[in-house]
Amino acid sequence: MNSSFFFILLITIQLSGGFVFSQFQDSLKDRFKERQPFLNVLKINPLPIVWGSVPFTSEYRVVLEYVTGSQQSSQVSIAYLAKNWMFKLDTSVAAEGLIIRGFRFQGTFKFYMNNSMPVLANLINDNPYAPLGPYLAPHVSFATAKITYDYWNSRYYYIRGNQFNVALLAGYQFTILNVIAVDLFTGLGYKNNEWITREANKITKIDLRKELGDGWLIRNYVGPIKTYLGFNIGVVY
Repeated sequence: MNSSFFFILLITIQLSGGFVFSQFQDSLKDRFKERQPFLNVLKINPLPIVWGSVPFTSEYRVVLEYVTGSQQSSQVSIAYLAKNWMFKLDTSVAAEGLIIRGFRFQGTFKFYMNNSMPVLANLINDNPYAPLGPYLAPHVSFATAKITYDYWNSRYYYIRGNQFNVALLAGYQFTILNVIAVDLFTGLGYKNNEWITREANKITKIDLRKELGDGWLIRNYVGPIKTYLGFNIGVVY
């Protein structure tokens, strides 16, 4: 499976969808303005700053969800991956000069279940329209991070981690005081995590089980099953 192809395809779909639905939102505002005062949610998650999705990174993430129909929305997340804060506190020789940089892109299409689950839909917010209530959502994510040193980088030597996954999420989004949005979700899917080294023009795939052992953490990391349990929090507008 070519993860780069799916990543580029996702960006194209999201950007083209955002252009079309930015115009469509004008008509949605007129239609829902009395019962749905907001159509966008801007969210963050502070936990990945402590430990990012790619090992050894801190992830600075911004999430934008925009309504595309009475029971649908699209969600785009962009994140910058930097050297984990623990390395910044480390004054050892090994941490000095360490460079870690990367990015992560996520795309989600949400289908809200307010019509089929009215009791759950009105559990917190009495508003049976997107972007509030229970939902199901196909989700795709691609992350990459480059690890090197000043000396290595000048000689085109580095280690890179690439992580691609697709999943089906189930979640529930609600607001507090019609201002603060809370998005809780879980999910299950497929993942492909790989690490490579580059030295000059030679690229070699790293066998993590061979290099780090066959413990439970390594087996879970390199295995194909991806699980989600998370949240985002933000503001509506």
